[in-house]
Amino acid sequence: MYEMLDPKTTIKVWIIGIIAQIFFALSIYSEFLAFDQNFGFIFTIQIVYTSILFGAISLLLGVVGLTEITTVNFLADKGVEISLATSITIVLRIVTIWFLTIMGVVTTKIFLKEEYFQI
Repeated sequence: MYEMLDPKTTIKVWIIGIIAQIFFALSIYSEFLAFDQNFGFIFTIQIVYTSILFGAISLLLGVVGLTEITTVNFLADKGVEISLATSITIVLRIVTIWFLTIMGVVTTKIFLKEEYFQI
């Protein structure tokens, strides 16, 4: 337990978390570009993270439903057609959920190779 509280371990995990969030943000932005919707990097990330926050506040499992509705609503307010906004949202959820799942599996395998994480 004390090894997990070691400052060196904390910094490693913090850096991995930042790298994961950067890749997450880049994947979101690149998906919007794939749908030919360029609102700028910051605004695109703001749309998605705000939607996830609203979904998390609702305490629904997997922030399902409210997140998608909020994302479609934000995009519709920006002038995107509802059908395109829905397509973006569906692909976004599939890509980001699976991306983070794979990132978690890879990170877990890396840390299980460390000597102080052996079971």
